[in-house]
Amino acid sequence: MEKKKTWLGKVIAVLLIAVMVITIFPQPAKAAGSYFIRINLSTNVVTVYNSANNAPVTAFTCSAGAATQPGTYSTSQKYRWHTLDGPSYGQYCTRIYGGVLFHSVWYYENGNLASQSTREFNKLGTTASHGCIRLTVAAAKWIFDNCPSGTTVVIFRGSAADDPLGKPDVVKVSTASRMGWDPTDPDPANPYGSAVPSISTVWAPREIAYGSVWNPLAGISAASSTGSDITHSITWTGGVNTKRLGSYNVTYSVVDGVGKTASTVVTFTVKDMSKPILKGIPSKRTKEYNSTYNLKKGVSAKAVTGKRLTGKIVVKVKAPGSKKSKVYKKSKLKLSKVGTYRVTYSVKNPANQLSASKVLKITVRDTKPPKLTGVKSTVKVDYNKTVNLRKGIKAKLVSGKNLTSKIVVSVKRPDKKTYTKLSTSKSKKYKFTKLGTYKIRYVSTNPTSKKKTTKYTKYTVLDVSAPKLTVPGTQTKEYNSTINLMTGVSAKYAVSKKSLTSKIKVEVSQPNSGNTYKTVSAAAAKSYKLTKTGAYKVRYTIANPNRTSKKTVKTVTINVVDTAVPVLQTPDLPGTAAVGGTVNLTRGLSAKLVSGRVITNQVAINITRVGTDGKTETVAVGNTGTLNLNKAGTYTVTYTVANPNNKARIAKKTYTIRVEDTTTPDISIKEGLTDTDFTIAEDTPVDLSSYVTFDAYTAGINPKLAVYVKAKDADDSTYVPVPVENMKQYRFAAAGTYTVKWVVTNPNNQKTDEATHDFTVTQPSVSPTGTAPETPDTTAEDSIAPVGEAIVTPDET
Repeated sequence: MEKKKTWLGKVIAVLLIAVMVITIFPQPAKAAGSYFIRINLSTNVVTVYNSANNAPVTAFTCSAGAATQPGTYSTSQKYRWHTLDGPSYGQYCTRIYGGVLFHSVWYYENGNLASQSTREFNKLGTTASHGCIRLTVAAAKWIFDNCPSGTTVVIFRGSAADDPLGKPDVVKVSTASRMGWDPTDPDPANPYGSAVPSISTVWAPREIAYGSVWNPLAGISAASSTGSDITHSITWTGGVNTKRLGSYNVTYSVVDGVGKTASTVVTFTVKDMSKPILKGIPSKRTKEYNSTYNLKKGVSAKAVTGKRLTGKIVVKVKAPGSKKSKVYKKSKLKLSKVGTYRVTYSVKNPANQLSASKVLKITVRDTKPPKLTGVKSTVKVDYNKTVNLRKGIKAKLVSGKNLTSKIVVSVKRPDKKTYTKLSTSKSKKYKFTKLGTYKIRYVSTNPTSKKKTTKYTKYTVLDVSAPKLTVPGTQTKEYNSTINLMTGVSAKYAVSKKSLTSKIKVEVSQPNSGNTYKTVSAAAAKSYKLTKTGAYKVRYTIANPNRTSKKTVKTVTINVVDTAVPVLQTPDLPGTAAVGGTVNLTRGLSAKLVSGRVITNQVAINITRVGTDGKTETVAVGNTGTLNLNKAGTYTVTYTVANPNNKARIAKKTYTIRVEDTTTPDISIKEGLTDTDFTIAEDTPVDLSSYVTFDAYTAGINPKLAVYVKAKDADDSTYVPVPVENMKQYRFAAAGTYTVKWVVTNPNNQKTDEATHDFTVTQPSVSPTGTAPETPDTTAEDSIAPVGEAIVTPDET
C-alpha cells in the first residue's frame, strides 16, 4: 500500500474512492495494449493473457493481501520507485486501483537495491501484503515494461484450476540478514548475478554391493544460487546396474528457481561385497544308528554374482564325544555313534576373502516303538495360519522313558505325494500355505530297537490369503518404442493357483511426474508407447476377490533411453572446384537424437587430400568451418556423429571434391645472362637447367621441365631430348652453333610454355706449352656422345 496520509487526507481519499466505486466499478475496465491480467487471491498467482486470443502468456508468484478487493480494474500511473507503507519503498510500481499497486517486495531505503526485506521476499506465494500485489523485481519490471496504462486487471478468488500455467517455483534467499538484494533484479551490480547452484556428493556411497538396490540420490544434495535447498530438483543421467560388476558414471544436474544450472559426475563401482551363499544344508537331521549320511548331496555354494564355489567347500565333522572337528573329504559319513554329529560347512569367496559357514547337526538315535498320544484325526485351519503341530502330542516307551521331544513330525502337502520331515522348530511353527488337505504324520521311534509308532492327523486348509503376483524385473527400453506392460505379468490365488491375471490393476508413473500414478486400461497396457526418456514406474495391484483387504502390490522400473543412430544433416558440397577456392563445411550442419536432443557440437569433420603425386595428407578445418582448397587433388570430407548414449550408433556422411589446377606455366631465360654465358667449349659439362627460370604455379607442385637440343638451322623435328639425368652435366660433342629449347609442363592439365636460345660451342684453345691441339680422330667413335646424351651435328657455315 502507499504511504499513509493525514486523517483529513484519508477522509478525502475514502470519499473519492466511494464515488469512484459507485460510478466506475460496475463497468468492466477495457483492455489496453497487448495483454490483460488476472490475479488469483486464493493461490497468489498472477497470470498474463494475450488480449487478441485470450491465451495465457506468462505467470508470476505474488503476495496479495487480506484487504485486496476482487473486481475488474484498469491500471493508471507507473512509478520507477515509489513510497509505500511504513514508510517503505518499491520498484517498478503500476497502480491497479486506489492505493493498490503492482510493485516489488519493499525496500528499507529508497533507491538502495541492497535494502530489500529478506523476510518479506521469502513470503512470496503467500498472502502477506497490506493490499498491494507484491512481485519479484523481474516480474514487477515485466508488467511495468509491457503493460501500458489502461491494462485490464481482474482480481478474483479461485482455485489452482484457474491458473492455466500453474504456480511458478518460489525463489528463497538466505535469512542470515534482514535485508539484501532481490535475486531476480537485472541490475549488473546484483551479487546474485555471479552466484551459481551447487551439488554436494561428498556423502554419496561410491561402492555399491552387487545385487543391492541402488538409490541414485543417497548422499546427494543441492543448493540454489540463493542458498536454499533444491535437492528435490536434482535430475540425473546414467545409472548403476547392480547386477553387473564395474564402474558407472552418473551425471547429476540441477536448475534453480532463477534458471541457473550446475552439474557434476559421480563414479560408482559395483563390487562383490557379500559372503558366499551356501545352499542345501539343513540345520538338523535325525538319523538311525549305524546309518550313513551323504554330506555333499544337494549342497552347493556360489558367490552373489553367480560364480560357482561348490568345489571350494570345506567340510569338518565333530563326532559325539570328540573335542575337535576334523576335515572330512569323503561324501558319505558313517553314523557309528549314538549322539549328535556336528558337521560344519565353510567356503571362502576369492573375490573378497569373506567366508560363510553353516552347521548341520545330525542326531543319531536307537529307537523302539513308543506309545503315541494326543493325535487328533481331523482339524480345520485357515490358509496361511501357523500352528504348533506338536502341541498336546506325547510319546514314551513302555518302560516310561519320555520320548516326546524325539517325535518326528512329517507333512504331506496337498500338491505332494510324499511326506516331508519337519525340524522341531518348524513343526512348532508350521505354516499352512496350500489349500486342500494336509496329512501330518507323527512318528515316535525307540532309540534302541528302531521300532516305530505312527499316527496321522488330517488338516483341511481354507484359502483367504493375498494373491501371488509375478512381474518382470527392471527393464531398459528404447525411446518411442511400444511395450506390452502385461508381458511376464501374472497373478493367481496363492493356494489354488487359479488365474487372476485379468483382474490386475495397472498404473504408470511417467518420468519427472513426481511419482504420480495414472491408471492404464487393459487395452492400452498391451500397447503402451514410451514417449519420454527416463524411468517409468509401473505399479501392479491384485486383490483377493474372496477378501479384498488381502492384496499384493509390486512396482517395476522401465528405464527408457535413446540409443538410436542420430539424425545428421550436412551441407551439399560441390563435386569439383578450382585451386584457391573455399568451401563452408558447417553451413546447414545439424545433428540430433531421435528424442530431439541437439548434438551438433559433437559432429566430427575429418578431411583428407590425395595429391596429384598420389600421397595422402590430413587437412585441417578453419575456425569458421571453412575448407581452403589451396592444393590440387582429391579431397574427402567425412562427417560423423555418435549417439552419446550408445557410442556404437554412428551417423556418417562422406563427400568427395576434386580440385584441379588450371593455370599455364611461364618460362623465360634468366635475366643478366650475356653471350659469354652461352659460349661453351666442346666436351665441357654445362647445367642446361640453370639458364631458365619458371614459376611454381601452385602450392606444393612444380612444373615439369624438359630440354631439347638441335643444330641451329636444322628442322624443328631434329630436336633431340636431353635425358633428365644428363641435364645438369650436358656435353656438346663438337664445335658449332646449337639451339637449345626448354619446355615446362603443368602436370595437372598438360599446358606448356617454352623458351629457346643459341649456344656457341668452340674448340678447345691451344695448350699452354704452345703445342697445337690434337686433331680429332674422325673415326665413328668421335661421334659418340657420353652415355645418355644425344649426338647433335653443328652448324657448318
